Amino acid sequence: MRNRAIRDTNEETYVLMKVRKAQMKTDVVVSIIHLPCIFVIATLKQTEILCNSAIKESPEVLALSFTNVTHLDSTAIGFLVKLLNNSLSRNIKLVLFDMNPGIREMFDIVKLGKFFSIFTKEQFEATFKYCIQ
Repeated sequence: MRNRAIRDTNEETYVLMKVRKAQMKTDVVVSIIHLPCIFVIATLKQTEILCNSAIKESPEVLALSFTNVTHLDSTAIGFLVKLLNNSLSRNIKLVLFDMNPGIREMFDIVKLGKFFSIFTKEQFEATFKYCIQ
């Protein structure tokens, strides 16, 4: 099992790990990035660097944890759309998980839920059986 974590001053974390996918009983390489609590233009550059690093590793799944996100702006949404397109072109599944109800409602209102795979924390853990220490 590969497991690597990098922390920066904005408390974003990038974790690359090999996990066992529950339904398929196969190993899947999943990159998990924990987004900053204020996901706006000021924090976007570091997030982009982390995502690009993760994509270079060619994981099957790139997962963005919204656990700490309390606010995001239109530049963050634009970045997520760009990241989705980039991931799809490389055959990488982009997963968003553990959104607070307000952020999830905003995604639903602007119909982004149709394009992104959005999981609750419990759904993500059940699907990918991962543990971050």
